[in-house]
Amino acid sequence: MKDGNIIKINTVEEFTALLGCPPANHPLISICRLADIKDFESIDKPVQLNLYFIVIKDGTNCTAKYGWREYDFARGLMSFFAPGQMHLWSEQATQTNSWGWMLVFHPDFIRKYALGTKIGKLKFFSYETSEALHISDAERSKVEALMEGIYNEYK
Repeated sequence: MKDGNIIKINTVEEFTALLGCPPANHPLISICRLADIKDFESIDKPVQLNLYFIVIKDGTNCTAKYGWREYDFARGLMSFFAPGQMHLWSEQATQTNSWGWMLVFHPDFIRKYALGTKIGKLKFFSYETSEALHISDAERSKVEALMEGIYNEYK
């Protein structure tokens, strides 16, 4: 949904359409491999995500502005976005030789669970974090196994 110069994303369906992800199998959550995403076209407008979003990337040529910082996703990086945060993806990104996952979920998905009350305390979902999390090859293997398990439950 566009509101002046800001694109507001309120649903998983809006998110998957904007970023070129395969259609979601569930209205409150989506997970996909970066290899399944079509080449991303520049948005060139601030995006307010009203969803939780976790992205793990390696080997992409995309830079993104998160809070006041810009991140280069060329080498093993995990980023966490909370509802209401603003982001800007200003370049075209191709997924050639890239690895990664995107997990997005609506706050209602976890609202009735303990995680729903605790997630706001996790510092990596905050602009206060000075940088995204860089991951080693060993960590990448663990994250891959975790995301693969979530993906298998999801589909």
